[in-house]
Order: sequence, then structure tokens, then C-alpha cells
Amino acid sequence: MPIRRVLIIDDEEDFRAVVAELLEGEGYEVDVAADGRSALDKLDDKPPPDMVLVDLVMPGVSGREVVARLRADARWAGIRVVVMTALPRADDVSPEVNAVLLKPFDVEQLMEALRVADDSRFSAACEGCW
Repeated sequence: MPIRRVLIIDDEEDFRAVVAELLEGEGYEVDVAADGRSALDKLDDKPPPDMVLVDLVMPGVSGREVVARLRADARWAGIRVVVMTALPRADDVSPEVNAVLLKPFDVEQLMEALRVADDSRFSAACEGCW
């Protein structure tokens, strides 16, 4: 099933807004969360998105914890996960993600990460990713 609904989880408001605008311009339905706790609350309250774009390092509930909870809950098993990070090392990322996107990235790299994640099971690489 093609990805249509995306949840963007990042503590940087301007970054969330830019990524959301880019994806909406490509025809995606986008929701945003400022941190892991509010993202998990949204996941509990709404139909799940097809994909989550999540920053690893956030205050409170981190992106790592969000990924762990997504993978531990059968309701969310089918959600594709793209980790967005400025961390320079891939070994810090869970093997249960579909793609890793290194910040900063451009529109082409973002769209490639979504394509790769949609086509993968776990731990895929994409152009501009690790």
C-alpha cells in the first residue's frame, strides 16, 4: 500500500514545518508532533500513519524510545519508520527502522528515504543516508 499519511516527530518547530510543507506539496497527508510523548499520544488517539519520520535526539521521550514502542505494539507494526538525525554514526540507530536520513538533507534525499522505506523491511540505506 503506498504511503499517504506521515507523522513528523521533531523538537525543532521550523524543521517540522518545512518538512511538512514539502511532503504536503508532494500530496501526503501530514501530522506533526513536537516530541515523543505527544507523538505516542497522537498514535493512541488517531488512525495510525503509514510512515513516521522521527528525530533521534529529543527531550523527554527520545526518538529511540518512540521506535522501540512502535515495534513493541502490534497496532503499529506496519508503520514504516525513517529516522532523521544529525548524529554521525549509524550504529546508534535501531535495526528496526526502514531508513536513516542524515540531517541536513534536501528534498530529493527526503523523497528517496520515503521511497526506500516504503520498499524495505528494516534498516535500508538511501542516497544521502548512511
